[in-house]
Formats: sequence, structure tokens, C-alpha cells
Amino acid sequence: MTQEIKISNNLPPHHTMFDAPLCTNLDELSADIAFLGIPYEQGQVGWEFTGQKWAPSALRFSSRVYPYGTSSGAVMEEAGGWWDMDAGKWQLSGVTMADCGDVNILPAGGERDGVLGAVENCERITEVIRKILDRGAFPVSMGGDHTIPTPIVKAFDKYDSLDIVHFDAHADFRESWGGVKVSNTDFARRCSEYPFVHNITQIGLRGWRMTGSAKQAYDAYKEYGQIITTNKFREMGVNRVIESIPKAKNIYVTIDTDALDPSIAPACSGLEPGGLSYLDMRQTLIGVASRGRVVGLDVVCFLPAHDPSLVTARVIVNLMLDFLAAIFPSKK
Repeated sequence: MTQEIKISNNLPPHHTMFDAPLCTNLDELSADIAFLGIPYEQGQVGWEFTGQKWAPSALRFSSRVYPYGTSSGAVMEEAGGWWDMDAGKWQLSGVTMADCGDVNILPAGGERDGVLGAVENCERITEVIRKILDRGAFPVSMGGDHTIPTPIVKAFDKYDSLDIVHFDAHADFRESWGGVKVSNTDFARRCSEYPFVHNITQIGLRGWRMTGSAKQAYDAYKEYGQIITTNKFREMGVNRVIESIPKAKNIYVTIDTDALDPSIAPACSGLEPGGLSYLDMRQTLIGVASRGRVVGLDVVCFLPAHDPSLVTARVIVNLMLDFLAAIFPSKK
């Protein structure tokens, strides 16, 4: 199947992530980092909010405050990077980026509809991620709901071993939701079924008001992998949390926006009080980069319609840069 990719059609064609070059023909992709929009929200069940499909466009808009290629003074230099006043050095200098537009999601229902739904859209997502990996680029996927790691991680099957670090207020480890096995409630369970996925570490779980099915999902997750709730996170401290993440050959990271506290990231699909602060998340992500080779990242469950001040988008964009700078040392 030939996959069509297009830039978000509600934005000017030059409006890309960090103003990076646009590359919608993946046969021509040549960059260290490839941003990809996945405007898929057909897996959203059990919540009252929708609109996550607009997140890639909103993140692109907010990222332009940090234009890619800015170097010292008024001179624009390709992959110039950004100056980090705390580190006292340029970050991501010489690290190339491209925006690959959005996966062309079919505008149909989920698996429940049986036609043009989750199955084909997931195949499209997997195909695009595989192509990005084949081109030697690091995929940064912008959801969309938390279904998308299921087809994204599937594309990493060329690795004999992959660990996942999962930031989320919820377990997402249900066996199914009303018989549906492709939704935002079960991606971690689906990924655990891939033979090449070895460990999953969940960080940020909270909220004691669980239904019976949520408790079953929590118990199943505890049997499979490691769960670090926000209370446990604060008891342990960031350094011990990082040390508890198993060292791995390859690490994939998925971030649900609701892992962050609603006071700094209110525009998410599953608000839970008591989440991680920006600095909590930033320090932990930097630490994850020391536990093995990080091979991919996604950020999901961001609701632009609930972000009139753009604070949530700005937090996400900054966390992306923080994490990417820890993964990719400056080349010059």
C-alpha cells in the first residue's frame, strides 16, 4: 500500500515544527529527527473531550517561538541549535530536523464500525513510522489519542529488544473496552504482547477512584512491569526513579499529557490532580536518555481547544526540546 502523507491542511504550507524543512516525500527524508503528526482520535473512549486530532497543528504553531536554525546574533544557520543558559552551551547544534506532515488518517470510526476504522489507520501509521526508521531518522510523533503507540511500536519490530517508558495518569492496560482491543485504554497491553517488547515502566499513575475494570488493568500492569505512581515518585525523588528504570538496548518513550499536573497542562483528555511538574518531567526525561538508546517518542492526548493561553502547548514543546537535547549531543 502506498501511503500518502500531507501537511495539516488548515495551516500555511511553511508552518512546520520549529520551522524545520518540510519533507512529505519520505523517500527524500534526510534528517536526524523527523516530526510526524498523527491526527487520530478514533480510539478515544470513555471520556467527554475530543479534538486531539488538532494537536499536531497547535504544536507546530506554538513551536515557532523557537525557530529551528537560529544561531548567534541575527544570522540564520541551518541546524544552528539553541543556546542553553543553564548548561552554558549550544544544544542540538548541527542536529538536523524535518517535518514530515501528517499521516493521512481515514475519516471513519474505530474498530467498532468494522470498516475503514482502526485497523487500516493503524496499518498506515505503522507503514509511515517504518519508512522514517528505514531512512535513519528518529521519529517524534504528535497525536492524537493514546491509541497511536500501538501501531508506532509495531514498526520497531526490527529490534530484537525494546523497552517502553510510559508517562501517564492512567494505566492504559485494559484487555479491551466493550470488546474493542484498539483504543486509548489498552495501548500498553497491546504493546506488551509484542514479542520484542521486554519491559514497560509506567510513571505518573494516580487517582484512587478506580472502577472494577480499571483495578483489573492496574493489577495486570503491576504483574507485567514497573509502576511508579506520583506519590511514589515524590517519595523516591527523581534520581532514584531514573535509577529504577531498567537499562536497555533500545527505549521508546510515550507521554500522555495528563501525566503532567493540570495546573501547568490543563488541556488534556484525562485530567487528574496531583501530576508531575514540568521540572519533574524534564529531569526524568533527561535521565531516561542515560538508561539506553532512545529510539522514538510520542506525545498524545493534548486538546488545543482547551488551551486558549497556549500554556499546555508551550510546556509540551519545551519538553520535546529538553528530551531531544539529551538524546542528541550537539555536533558543532
